[in-house]
Amino acid sequence: MDINDNDKDISNGKQDTSINSKKNVGVFNNKCLIVIFTALLFLISNVLFYIFGLNFSSGSYLSSGGLKALSGDISDYRKLMLVKNIISRTYNPYSGAVASDMMDSAIKGMVDSLGDPYTVYMDQNEFYDFNLRSKGNYVGIGIQVAPKEGKIFIISVFKNSPAEKSGIRAGDYIINVSNENVYEDSIDRAISLIKGEEGSSVNLTVEREGKHIQFNVNREKIDVMPVEYEKITEDILYIKINSFDENSSKGVNEALISSNYRGIILDLRGNPGGLLNECVDIASQFIPEGKVIVSMDDKYGNREFINAKKGIAEDKEIVVLGDSGSASASEVLIGALKDHNRAIFVGETTFGKGLVQRVFELGDGSGVKVTVSKYYTPSEEYINKVGIHPNVEVIYSQDEILRHKQMSNGDYVKMRELDPQYIKALEILKENISS
Repeated sequence: MDINDNDKDISNGKQDTSINSKKNVGVFNNKCLIVIFTALLFLISNVLFYIFGLNFSSGSYLSSGGLKALSGDISDYRKLMLVKNIISRTYNPYSGAVASDMMDSAIKGMVDSLGDPYTVYMDQNEFYDFNLRSKGNYVGIGIQVAPKEGKIFIISVFKNSPAEKSGIRAGDYIINVSNENVYEDSIDRAISLIKGEEGSSVNLTVEREGKHIQFNVNREKIDVMPVEYEKITEDILYIKINSFDENSSKGVNEALISSNYRGIILDLRGNPGGLLNECVDIASQFIPEGKVIVSMDDKYGNREFINAKKGIAEDKEIVVLGDSGSASASEVLIGALKDHNRAIFVGETTFGKGLVQRVFELGDGSGVKVTVSKYYTPSEEYINKVGIHPNVEVIYSQDEILRHKQMSNGDYVKMRELDPQYIKALEILKENISS
């Protein structure tokens, strides 16, 4: 909020029209210093607690080595608290000045100024929803999204979800939710608007091939099955990883010990990523022990290498499927498998997210997700905004996917038989295990 010419600068000790004595100004400044000092102690103690108390969380990881001291100019905090107190003491009508709302807006503004769509502040409701999503269950419409080209890109649409039934497709861009325009830097706001009470509905406008299409979609309880698997031939196991959440590595392990097989089709198409520690545990099943899965560097140049642990499928032939919806942790896994010659990558170039976020809980139910590292594949490739290119490119357009869904009448086993990427993966794997 701007202060007009009739107001005086309290920070310089000049008289304000609402505070008419130097004594009051002095008392006010003393109180400000007490508030600032208390706030700083609280801030510093909480930052230290969460830095030392967090490791892997909600898809994020921070290097344990080379932790640097956090510092800031006290005048910045003083200015923030001073403006807050000016508004609290002088704004009319006062009912419009809610301290918690002002602080939330100030923090959001600070984070938004970074221009990083992956670094976001979440208020209590948004952070609660964020944690629910990482566990794989929530009320919504059944889509996964990511920031792309200034917009909100739909990476995948869950099968049999309200979104799929309404005709929303992977590859669409969400541009409006409930009559509010949304952009990549307001992605968490858009997610909050899309979510709601079970049985209610939400209006969405999506952009598809230059056209705007409106949808009214019912909200339902969404239970994401992180891992699905099936023995498709006597020698081949098919594993579909939909997301990297708290149960993904457990699901993959169940699949790997479920039967005897010689080859694996690992399907990561439409998987937007998730928890890095889950991805590392899964990669360790296929990558030889001790080999690098991923490396990361932080703002200070500290480099962290994460190596594979002992796995149970290090000798199996693998073909991995990926597409433009395979992002983040999916790209970590694809990159490791490809670089170590543990898999043939079939499909399309991946999304291209080479950044790692860490989640900090702020003690009052709110949280902040911060980009803390760049990551590199074992061959030292930085894939941000570039993606990983397949060994064998097979394009599968959204129009063709929709046509195959209609032809198979929603039967996903029948649809697989029409899927050109899956067909190519199966062909390659059969050749490899027979040679």
